[in-house]
Amino acid sequence: MTPDAFARKAPVLGALVAVMDLALEGRELVLESYLTRVFRAGDVCELILSNDSDRGPGDRVPDATYLGFVRIDTAGLLVVGDRVLVRGAPVATLIGFDGTHLPNHYNVVLYSERPRTGVAAGFQVHDGVEFLPAVRPDQSEDGTS
Repeated sequence: MTPDAFARKAPVLGALVAVMDLALEGRELVLESYLTRVFRAGDVCELILSNDSDRGPGDRVPDATYLGFVRIDTAGLLVVGDRVLVRGAPVATLIGFDGTHLPNHYNVVLYSERPRTGVAAGFQVHDGVEFLPAVRPDQSEDGTS
């Protein structure tokens, strides 16, 4: 299965419940082989950035820059390739999931060309977070044909 198998999906919405100021070289996150994970309303996950554009499910991510923790308000499916917005502005693209801290929470690992911590990005607790489907060639930015 590829991310393209999901022709349409609802956005997953949430809000930051903690903002982080941490970057670790040599963290060595291990992305699970899954392309998708379902998150329920009330779940909390950690958002971690990488600047390695060629990483994906099954890969190791050497360095980690931490945005913070997000509480999921609208349950749904997260898919590798989803776009992640904070306060309505694009921040990163989802590249995988790390289960190091399960059953407590998932690390949702994102790609950003220039990763910044949540503090450096100016994020605040309660800022809105959106996980939107990747834009397919046959769709507009809002996911419609």
